[in-house]
Amino acid sequence: MLVLGELLDAVLGWRSGAGRAPVWFDLLQAALIGYGAAIPGWLREGARGALRDLRPVLDEAGRAAAEAPRLLDPAPAARVAAALAGVALGLVLAANPASWPEGRPSASFFAWTLARAAAIGGLALYGAALAAHLALRLSGLGARVARVELLDPRAFAPLTRYGLRTVAIWMGFSALFALMFLAPFASISAAVALSATGAFAVLALLLPVRGARTRLHSARDSELARVRASIRARSEGAAGGAHPALSLADLLAYEARIRAVSSWVYDLGAWLRFAFYVALGLGSWVGAALVERGLGVVLG
Repeated sequence: MLVLGELLDAVLGWRSGAGRAPVWFDLLQAALIGYGAAIPGWLREGARGALRDLRPVLDEAGRAAAEAPRLLDPAPAARVAAALAGVALGLVLAANPASWPEGRPSASFFAWTLARAAAIGGLALYGAALAAHLALRLSGLGARVARVELLDPRAFAPLTRYGLRTVAIWMGFSALFALMFLAPFASISAAVALSATGAFAVLALLLPVRGARTRLHSARDSELARVRASIRARSEGAAGGAHPALSLADLLAYEARIRAVSSWVYDLGAWLRFAFYVALGLGSWVGAALVERGLGVVLG
């Protein structure tokens, strides 16, 4: 067991007192930086696809808004502010004395750790700001869907696909951040990062469909008002109304069905996919914790 512990210590560079970054940690940081740099491209690609699929079902004002040349571009000041806030957060987390219970390592290792933490934090918050901007823009277009079929809301499918795609992106980031728990000096940064990516995933699911929910809720209330007016007319023995071909029993059944329509545009399949993505992210946290515990036992 002692030989195995020494071998793992040599390969993984486990003990923080070594004054250097373990090789696996260097690779993980490089992966996080690369993933963070790729997020804006993935988000824009998904948003452009959702915009393309939404355009045919929008009303005139919605189509005009969708044609705006800079619709998907946040203000430069907002992008810079988000990136700088992320850099500052990364520096604060990496420099926190609680992250170095055995004292700070060599100056070169510490400076290199700060630089990488600043890069990861800046990229992550830049991506989060861009994701929020794109989600709000798509949400506004969701409120401009021209015709809503209450019993078949497939017109909003581009928004649900975009939301789930973005959730998957953040859960992928979460899975990488979870591996930082294997380095004791990075556990605080990992905890903050995991909390943030989880919050981003929830917002990624909810924000893009906010306008669609408003539109669907409005259409449902309007249709309920129409069918209830027809029910009142039939109850009073009057003919006509908005649904002249339906009997009173049919009207009552239709009114119950419309009342049961949810204002959420995610169906059961979409909720199951969301649960699957979150389970993958949570599983990575648990897996990292178990590996950390096992290595701690082996290495003493």
